Amino acid sequence: MALAAGPDVVFQGAFLSGNWGGWSDFLERVETPSALGSFSYEVADTKLKRRADPKHVLQLVLYSDLLAEIQGVVPEFAHVELGDGTRATLRLADYSAYARMARARLEAFVAGPQPTRPIPCADCCLCRWADHCNIVRQAEDSLFNVANISRGHVKKLEAAGVNTLEGLSTLDYPIRGMADNTLARLITQARLQQARKSGEPEFELRAPEPGKGFDLLPEPQTGDLFYDIGGDPHYEGGLEYLHGIWFDAQFLALWAHDHDAEARALADLLAFFRARITEYPDARIYHYAPYATTALKCLTAKYGIGEAFLDRLLRERRFDDLFAVVRGGLIGSEPNYSIKSMEAFYDRQRDGEVKTAGGSVVAYERGRETQDQQVLDEIEDYNRVDCISIEELRDWLVGIRPNGPWPILAPDVGDKEVEEDVESEALRSALAASGLPEDWQKMLFNLSLFHKREVKSAQWVVFDSAAKEGFDIARCTGARLMKDIGIEGVIRGKRPRTTIRDKALPCPLDGVNRQFHASASNTLWVSDLTYVATWQGFVYVAFVIDVFARRIVGWRASRTANTGFVRDALQQAIHQRRPAQDQRLHHPDRGSQFLSIKYTKRLAELQIASSAGSVGDSYDNALAETINGVFKAEVIHRRGPWRSFEAVEYATLEWVDWFKNCRLLEPLGTIPPAEAEANFYADLERSDMAA
Repeated sequence: MALAAGPDVVFQGAFLSGNWGGWSDFLERVETPSALGSFSYEVADTKLKRRADPKHVLQLVLYSDLLAEIQGVVPEFAHVELGDGTRATLRLADYSAYARMARARLEAFVAGPQPTRPIPCADCCLCRWADHCNIVRQAEDSLFNVANISRGHVKKLEAAGVNTLEGLSTLDYPIRGMADNTLARLITQARLQQARKSGEPEFELRAPEPGKGFDLLPEPQTGDLFYDIGGDPHYEGGLEYLHGIWFDAQFLALWAHDHDAEARALADLLAFFRARITEYPDARIYHYAPYATTALKCLTAKYGIGEAFLDRLLRERRFDDLFAVVRGGLIGSEPNYSIKSMEAFYDRQRDGEVKTAGGSVVAYERGRETQDQQVLDEIEDYNRVDCISIEELRDWLVGIRPNGPWPILAPDVGDKEVEEDVESEALRSALAASGLPEDWQKMLFNLSLFHKREVKSAQWVVFDSAAKEGFDIARCTGARLMKDIGIEGVIRGKRPRTTIRDKALPCPLDGVNRQFHASASNTLWVSDLTYVATWQGFVYVAFVIDVFARRIVGWRASRTANTGFVRDALQQAIHQRRPAQDQRLHHPDRGSQFLSIKYTKRLAELQIASSAGSVGDSYDNALAETINGVFKAEVIHRRGPWRSFEAVEYATLEWVDWFKNCRLLEPLGTIPPAEAEANFYADLERSDMAA
């Protein structure tokens, strides 16, 4: 055996044990005694990515476990040589339990596979079985083929005996638990899609609603721009690698292959926008789906470039999202509302190598790593066609638009932009003259603007809330009214510590690692509790939050902070969501209530994988802490003093309902959690809309 000789490095070491095997890139000698002698080995693998990925961890733990069988001692560390030349070293004890549990689940599934069905999910765009599932759904005429249908809708329809798209298209009786207008929309959608199987694309206009649909479509103007953005979420820190603009039958592409270039591309883009609206004062900027404006807000804040100018564009309503027009204005016969599907109505045909937003990201990763200009040219052509398609969609929508007044630009607020720019430049100049290191200057600049940016975000939310309700106000008007009546975006301060650790209790490993992101609902829940002082004593409130859309899925108020009340909040979440088993990870803090035997036993009964922060501070449960802070800031601190438990409980009930259905969250695209979930499951190809 090669390892017994004790070489410093073994290349392509082969492992095989039971059902598992593989080839590690390298085995590196370390001076830790083992069955081999006074030395042992650790696994090192090479990857093209710039940071360690969860699947890398699963692979490294497997190889390390197989290596432990050979050398008689478990390696302490494993290593990943990353694509940027750096090395990530992983302490295996932090990940082994989760990786082994995942392997055990897979082995159990292989040994006794349960019946499955092709239910669409967030990972379909990455899955090699996606085409197969699509074929099965088409063959079964599945209800999941209906555009904008959710899992909840399908469940209710199937319970009532409606199992196919065709069956839904002819449905003539109510469905228990489903609103009449929702059912009517789904029936119309199914009827149009059923007719499309043997006919041409068709659509029906939706009943007009103030501030929605065609009320958002402005009259075409000379100088209008058609804008699309391409982003790579896999690049470290994210990278908006391409801005595309179609104008006057010309295409402008602004590329960025690193963060410095990203900042330059942003500056060039905003300079182009400025020159254009100076030449054409009535020009608009059309895009499809809210990703474009959300990305620009993040970029301007990230680099401190053009914040005042972007705010001006938003205040003047220069940006027009055609996706909002489509979703609110019509029902179409296509399987979803991506811009690629909408092209059926205006006869655009695509013949490029890159055909989807997901494909564009994959192609960009390949092109950037290989420096293959042909791949980058294909991506640019895809972006160009997207921009042209946005113009064609705009023209088609104008052609079918019902008669009525056109929305107009808000008043020019260039003076406000100049005022904000002067303040920012004065701050930059003062910092530049300070002699401080450049990274310190950048940090101080961002800290100085922090509260201004927080207030601006609140003003944007107020404006968007008013727009959703049909009120026609400018952003600057919203800001002035907020100032005049003395309201501002709430700012969360420090909160009392409610986590009381019991070191005698066993604690699960951290399966989240402070990465509070989920690809779909019911895959990651977080929970925490906080307290409220009342005239009758303390009241404790616990929340369970679904990370995917920040939706509160369970809560409970109690006069005592015991295990029973946090378990009741969990039970409410289970009853409300009824997620599939073995697909949930529950992550509370390290409080004794969440680690108690009764609580952990209940998790085990429900087959919910448990997790807890590895450090035990507030950052380890940051999302739940944030919800606690928002609750305190928006309810408790603003409506106190509190007289009784009943008052707090009722106010919490009101707030949870409002937060779920009305609270606009910018990370979700300035929509409430319930709407974000509905949109996601209504269109699982949402990534194409951002293209």
